[in-house]
Amino acid sequence: TVLAPLQLIVKLLGTFSEIFPSVGVEIFVEEIGGSAILVHERVCQIGISGAPSLRMVPAGDLVTIPAGSIEIAAVARPDHPLLKLGRALTQDDLNEHRQLVPTSRARALYPNTLAREIWRVSDLAMRRDMMLRGIGWGTFPRHVVERELTSGDLVELNLGTRPPEMMRADLFVIHRSDAALGTSGTWLIYELGRLFSAS
Repeated sequence: TVLAPLQLIVKLLGTFSEIFPSVGVEIFVEEIGGSAILVHERVCQIGISGAPSLRMVPAGDLVTIPAGSIEIAAVARPDHPLLKLGRALTQDDLNEHRQLVPTSRARALYPNTLAREIWRVSDLAMRRDMMLRGIGWGTFPRHVVERELTSGDLVELNLGTRPPEMMRADLFVIHRSDAALGTSGTWLIYELGRLFSAS
């Protein structure tokens, strides 16, 4: 899932390649819903999923290992009309402005839809670039937009009374309950869970 800090995964895969040099790896980076579907359908053996993806597959088919959580930030370009209001935003405020939300081939519905006008974009980098052009506002894993927040190219929106738990996403390492993972798969599952919990 794109929720996971990808730079940490890349670093871990470097270690994996040294320990298991003869094991091939195929990687899919999926938006909401995609990870659990691919593991459920046996396209992938191991996945990293947010909670919404897990609701897309039958209960009991997947083993889910809690792996920490990430912070979500609602952001827009500095000149976006929502920021010009200069106060905590209401639902009526959000309804008036286009929200750019994730989508995927799994067609899972994004749970954090807050506006009436929605554009669905499956590529995270494209969605961020659209936001930088002022096409809309949206939510991102904070680590994905940290550089833009630091530079001021994007600014965090004040969602007011939005419950704090809605601005965090729990991560899970997942595999099918009937999967034969082998030594390399078992190692990777353990290290992924440890990696995200510690980050």
